[in-house]
Amino acid sequence: MNNKNILIVCNYFAPDNLIGAVRPTKLAKYLSLAGYSVTVITEQKEFDVVDSVLSKDASGLDIHYIKPFRGYSLLHKTFLKQCAKQATRSNSDTKKKKQVATDGIFSNIRIHFSRFTTGIGYRVLDYKQRFLARRALRLVVDRHFNVVITSYPGDFSLYFGMAYKNKHRDTLWVTDFRDPMIRFLISTNKSEKRNAEVTKERIKMISKTTDIIVGISESCIKDFKKICCQKCHIICNGFDRDDLEFINVDSNDKFTLTYTGHLASDKLYIAKQDLSTIFKAINSLINEDKIDKSKLLINYAGKTEDLFKQQIEQYNLQETAITHGFVNRHKSLALQLNSTMLLLASWNTSDFKGVLTGKFLEYLMIDKPIICTVAGNVANSKLKEMITEANNGVVWEEANNDSYYPILKSYILEQYERFTRGEQLLFEPNREYIEQFNYKNITQQYINLIEEHYHPT
Repeated sequence: MNNKNILIVCNYFAPDNLIGAVRPTKLAKYLSLAGYSVTVITEQKEFDVVDSVLSKDASGLDIHYIKPFRGYSLLHKTFLKQCAKQATRSNSDTKKKKQVATDGIFSNIRIHFSRFTTGIGYRVLDYKQRFLARRALRLVVDRHFNVVITSYPGDFSLYFGMAYKNKHRDTLWVTDFRDPMIRFLISTNKSEKRNAEVTKERIKMISKTTDIIVGISESCIKDFKKICCQKCHIICNGFDRDDLEFINVDSNDKFTLTYTGHLASDKLYIAKQDLSTIFKAINSLINEDKIDKSKLLINYAGKTEDLFKQQIEQYNLQETAITHGFVNRHKSLALQLNSTMLLLASWNTSDFKGVLTGKFLEYLMIDKPIICTVAGNVANSKLKEMITEANNGVVWEEANNDSYYPILKSYILEQYERFTRGEQLLFEPNREYIEQFNYKNITQQYINLIEEHYHPT
């Protein structure tokens, strides 16, 4: 039985229905089961959708909530909302000419206001994060923890970690990164470039103060490795088979492909998730009379329905699709379990290599073949490496389109033909490899780091 007190500080935690809440919640769960005394500090939120699957993991944990700082973001959103209302207000034909001018005025107001707030916004939001960190520190002012784990994204957790470590030098501070800190370097916007410089300075401060830096992928901690490589470790996200305990599996007579999660398409971050190539291959097989369109079902569950529809409509497959909107994780897992195969999309570029979506690790436990597309100009992505090692699917990479597209198309056809004949799909996963991503084993990697580096004075 371990007697160490561990504090986890994060912006997402159960019952938040976001993939970012899974990692800190699972770490808290399995650290507690390993005998550690675990306390959690997280932001207080109002949830539109609650993750009932994750909620049970937080049962019995010592959780403290800090009230959000709403002032700036509320003002900004309210102003833009009013501008949008004015700009889109319908008018009669007699006022149409005047309305066009009005629309232009309010459009310009929105643009200039956004540019102005970009400049001051980072400073105000930085104050917000410092404010939240002070609130969090007050919650544990009289308590001492052997280990503090701070989760990023969530700048307030980093400010908390630096302040707590400076006061308690014998505490082991572990910084955990799900995303890279710097995302603004390619922008031509002066304010955003300035923010990148500020972030670089913060990286230097964190590097000097923290004891261990953990990233879920290489891209998350590459900026830290340039400064303090010896502190840096990669511990991936994972899956928890307990999540499937109360999910029912129904029979399905259609060849069902499912994508759960959002689709990113952001030029600033060079992040793009595009399923179009899969739809192109399917449409081609339909036109060749090799796939019966009526036997096909494509599910999408996520917030970016418009982007999904744009991609699927390019290849005339919209009538085969069902969009479920933003669903809770119980529904998401049910959709996955009741599918024939799972769809995955990511990117691999010179700026962002080694991207691993949390959804991929969740897919590993579903035990279904994966069809993955990787956009970007760099071949041999981490996802391709892992799916190949796991032997649980096929990967198309934009950087190798000419050689990979025929493989993708052939794979879809073979699986479809096996399905329609009532045969087992082509699927022999490397279960030993996959099992290393079970959160029981992921947490053990954390425990090994803690026990190796914790040396109180």
